[in-house]
Amino acid sequence: EKYTDEEYFSKVRDFHDAAITVTHASFDIFTFNLVSIDTTESKKKLSEKALEIRDALLERVVEDCREECEDVLDEYESILARISEKPADEVELQALRDFIQESKTTVANLC
Repeated sequence: EKYTDEEYFSKVRDFHDAAITVTHASFDIFTFNLVSIDTTESKKKLSEKALEIRDALLERVVEDCREECEDVLDEYESILARISEKPADEVELQALRDFIQESKTTVANLC
């Protein structure tokens, strides 16, 4: 399933905030009549897991951006290769002019 950038960033913020909240939302030691409970290690593990998930989401965003950039680069290189061809006659010259006009729309849609 493909998520939007905003959905990814929202989840990144959620897990980042969760990591911070876990460490600050409660005391490290809870004392009761018969026992004391030290939550330090549990809070640390929860925070680390939240940060791990956040980082995985960020890595996914970076990978998606990298793939998109590679696709755009491939398209630009394809256009450049076609434009670099020298037309042999009037028909090829007109075909090149038509391609250049069409490529303006292609380039505009890439951004």
